[in-house]
Amino acid sequence: MKKNSLLPIFLMFFFIVFSCSNDDDTAPPITAENTFSCKINGKLFIPKDHGGFPVIQEGIYSFADNDGSWFFEFGNRSADVYIYLVEVNKTGSYTLGLSEGRAHFYQKTENLMEVDLDNVTGSTHISTMQSGEIEVLELEVNKRIVLEFDKITLVNKDDASDKVVLTDGKLNINLETLYGEENN
Repeated sequence: MKKNSLLPIFLMFFFIVFSCSNDDDTAPPITAENTFSCKINGKLFIPKDHGGFPVIQEGIYSFADNDGSWFFEFGNRSADVYIYLVEVNKTGSYTLGLSEGRAHFYQKTENLMEVDLDNVTGSTHISTMQSGEIEVLELEVNKRIVLEFDKITLVNKDDASDKVVLTDGKLNINLETLYGEENN
């Protein structure tokens, strides 16, 4: 009799496990507005709304400066990705430079990237002169940007032998639809 009583529980467990879909396993297409995704050491990273300051809608905070510079902050409960691109006035490749590891990019003159893994490893990884390039595919200066990267290697700011590899990066931000036209 005990064997028969476990069968419904097993079937219910089997049904729940195999019927649930996990949207976190699918990266949004680069054509989807106001999206960012990449793999961090092979694991898919997609921004998610998780609060914080400033309030981040869908895990995305972004702005463009008058000189064509862009700042992006993407977060979820496990990591934060920061990208700063200087004077983006045309499509093409933008090489990353050496970051300081504070996610404070105000008035910087280089393209920078950082990943804060505080909730995973307690570490911050920064771009260096050898980190790689970001390719800007489409651009409306100070309004809309589409970019991608194949491979970016960041190093732990406290231990250069500890590296994080970001691959399959794609971003599509339209500030008018992200924040509404009245905020631009």
